[in-house]
Amino acid sequence: MALRDYLKSAVTELDPVPWLSEKDRKRFYTAEDYYNNKYPKQNITFPRYELDVKDFKDNPHTAFSIYHSDVRSILNTKNFRLPTFEGETDDEIALKVLAAIMDPRYAGLIHEEAPLEMCMNAGGLVWVSDENTTAWNHHNLNDIEEKLWHAMWNDEPIDITSLLQRQSEIVNEYWSYSYQTFIRGYGDCEDGAILMYDVLRKSGIPAWKLRINAGYVNNPDGSLKYYPNGGRDGGHAWLTYYVESQFWKGKDKREDKWVVLDWCNGHKYAGDVKTPLDEREPWSADIYDTNLIFSFNEEYCWSKSNGRLAMGGLFHVEGCPVLRGKIELPPELKARAEVLGLQEQKVKDDYARNNLCTCRIECKKCGKVNCTCKS
Repeated sequence: MALRDYLKSAVTELDPVPWLSEKDRKRFYTAEDYYNNKYPKQNITFPRYELDVKDFKDNPHTAFSIYHSDVRSILNTKNFRLPTFEGETDDEIALKVLAAIMDPRYAGLIHEEAPLEMCMNAGGLVWVSDENTTAWNHHNLNDIEEKLWHAMWNDEPIDITSLLQRQSEIVNEYWSYSYQTFIRGYGDCEDGAILMYDVLRKSGIPAWKLRINAGYVNNPDGSLKYYPNGGRDGGHAWLTYYVESQFWKGKDKREDKWVVLDWCNGHKYAGDVKTPLDEREPWSADIYDTNLIFSFNEEYCWSKSNGRLAMGGLFHVEGCPVLRGKIELPPELKARAEVLGLQEQKVKDDYARNNLCTCRIECKKCGKVNCTCKS
């Protein structure tokens, strides 16, 4: 029997959940049962972009469709292409995976301003924005840049309609499967969190001890971040891991806690791959806003939103009209989109987000979704 299994069995025989009150003890027998049921569950979707064969011949750079998929469907823990890690305890395995995947810039292996090629050669996973993880984004961004430079160098008028068309087709939120992120070697925050989750699960870590969180990071002093226009800044995704302490702190209390495994953010453990996980502070004591939009693993999705999400419109809750069926554009909007040459799927998604979605949170002061009230 491995040490990790022995410790688990020994602790379970003594008392599986020593921190529970007698009332809770009647409801939950194990920590797994307790945490799986601690928060309300909701079914939530994320936007998944896929190539659309129907339009590929005429418009290969915009031939995609948008599918609102269950957030849990992005996880794939059985892929034999992903690596596995070994260790005496779950904590040891989790720290090894974090060290292997952490962005080399945060790990201190290279300079923060190092070019992408140097970053990828240094090992680990390299952070890039979603604009760099899809072929159609590359095409559209290059097309915009080429047209702008051509107009500037040749002193020609800029075709605003053409640039508007290309700009409207940029995908600003693209979730990658773990095998995609692992093979290409780069992605943004949720891509790395998804990759770490799948590798940890493949390495034997139970699903209930892992959660991918969607929310915000705050300033070091705890204040919220805002864009110049007043919108909330700091949107982020990160992985949390449940540390099972094997020792009691006092008469009947164990120091069990959730700690953050963040591969690409400047939190207090940024670049730290040496401090044991059981010696780290809980993630809630760091820059991460505890008012999560939602969190999930392969089994459940949790949210206290009651159907209203801070990023509603991008993400949707089960029951939202956007998820009910095929979206039809009003005739005048469809005609306008055709004249401008806009990608119909994007226009439909924008229309549904602004006119049909019931998941968005409106400002209590002005009634707008993206307001400058900072309420």
